[in-house]
Amino acid sequence: MRQEWQALVDNHTFDIVAKGNTVHTPTTDRTVEEPIGCKWVYKRKINPDGSTRYKARVVIKGYEQKEGIDYDETYAPVFKMATFRLILALAAQYGWDVDHMDVVTAFLNPKIDRDNIYMEMPLGIDWLVSDGSASNRNASNGSASDGSVLILRKALYGLKQAPRLWYEDIDGYWKFLGFRQSAEDPNLYLQQGVLLVLYVDDLLIAHNGEEGHRIKQLLQKKYKMCDLGAAKRFLGIEIEKTKDGGFSIGQRGYINTIIRRF
Repeated sequence: MRQEWQALVDNHTFDIVAKGNTVHTPTTDRTVEEPIGCKWVYKRKINPDGSTRYKARVVIKGYEQKEGIDYDETYAPVFKMATFRLILALAAQYGWDVDHMDVVTAFLNPKIDRDNIYMEMPLGIDWLVSDGSASNRNASNGSASDGSVLILRKALYGLKQAPRLWYEDIDGYWKFLGFRQSAEDPNLYLQQGVLLVLYVDDLLIAHNGEEGHRIKQLLQKKYKMCDLGAAKRFLGIEIEKTKDGGFSIGQRGYINTIIRRF
């Protein structure tokens, strides 16, 4: 939980606002007296090597947002599974590598498209800022007990427009790098020697070696990313490179989960 909170602070996701100071924005009648709620969401995730990691995330209660006041457009595309299989087939044909990258706190990268979204302090805020670091001391200037709230500056998870804002941000960067967007799948990007496919914050890169490594370095300079190396598990699908250079895909883990459940 502290790691998640520190990531929010480091990314300047919010500013502290005293709840007693009612602020009307030029575009809406929402005030600081009407903060949107939030909650902690805990997940257990499986790493590509089969190990388990635990994540805690602060999520805003997007269902409390008001259309036309807190958001307008929300749609963001995801790739087709046929595209995933096609990339593996092409990589096998040309002898390319297929790597997996994970964007850390992806939705915290783009700036929010509203200046009026206030959120309640998350539960446990006094415990979270008790380590005494400089950034947490600043955050603790407003606590759950004194009635302060947060005004969002970045697209927090749970926000209705967050996926769209993140997609627009990374889409613009890939086009800046010279990638061409596929007309058949908007989440497939093409460049000489490199194919990229995005699913929210998971990135699959098929590349011929040198050019792919250059692109990965550029992405890591722009965004905080984990390079997971050769793709072994992507969206719950196990990927295994065969001795002849091909790829075998399956869902053994998912099948076992279904068997245990029923």
